[in-house]
Amino acid sequence: MISNETIQEAISRLVKAYNPLEIYMYGKYAWGTPDEDDDLSLLVVVESSDKNVYQRGALAFDTLLSLEIPKNVAIFTKQEFDTFSQDTTSLTYEVKNRGKQVYAKKSTSCKIVTGVTLILKKDNKCLLFKRNMPNKIAYGFFCLPGGTVEHDETVKQAACREAEEEIGITVVESDLSIVHMLRLREKYDSDTNQTQQILILYFAEVANWSGEPTNLEPHKHSDLSWFASNNLPTNTFALNLLALDEIKKGNFYSEHGWR
Repeated sequence: MISNETIQEAISRLVKAYNPLEIYMYGKYAWGTPDEDDDLSLLVVVESSDKNVYQRGALAFDTLLSLEIPKNVAIFTKQEFDTFSQDTTSLTYEVKNRGKQVYAKKSTSCKIVTGVTLILKKDNKCLLFKRNMPNKIAYGFFCLPGGTVEHDETVKQAACREAEEEIGITVVESDLSIVHMLRLREKYDSDTNQTQQILILYFAEVANWSGEPTNLEPHKHSDLSWFASNNLPTNTFALNLLALDEIKKGNFYSEHGWR
């Protein structure tokens, strides 16, 4: 079995060799129980390359040769990784959604991510499901349905799309009310205190919908259930609890994560 020290050394060498944007670890060292014969599997994302996928790996082989470990290193450009990871049958999809990010290049810019969360209530109960994707945000926690707002859609359009994609219900924009906006300092450099990523999350209350809520993405979520609004599970995602509490107080806006 490869030690943690050796794994970190391998990652450090790849960073120096490729100056990558990201490195993901996958396979048994990321989500299983490895033994001495298992490869250390790493996927390296670079900005660009004029070599094909197979040629790119030669440098990785030479870089890690002296460590004398079983290894499997794949090198993808960012464009390739972003494209291939949309195919749910591909290795890159599995790596992006189940793999462990072991390196991310520090950036001087700040990324803004916008999301929308759906609040569905029935008989004083609230609809939640449990996130079940290891190494991803809110893994093992109950959450309100929702997702990312794409660049070409409004918040309410995204809410209607997520409702259909995640839980199979139809919602029209006129039945949505934006009841809270949460701004979170999601990532920052602890050395420089520079903000690297901000999450802006809109909470949309759904007045009416058609269809019965169903878990359409069991590879991402489980345990879709209605819970009493005044007695949510103890492992409900903290951001959702913060927002629900602010809504109860009548506050439309809140900020979190700044010192």
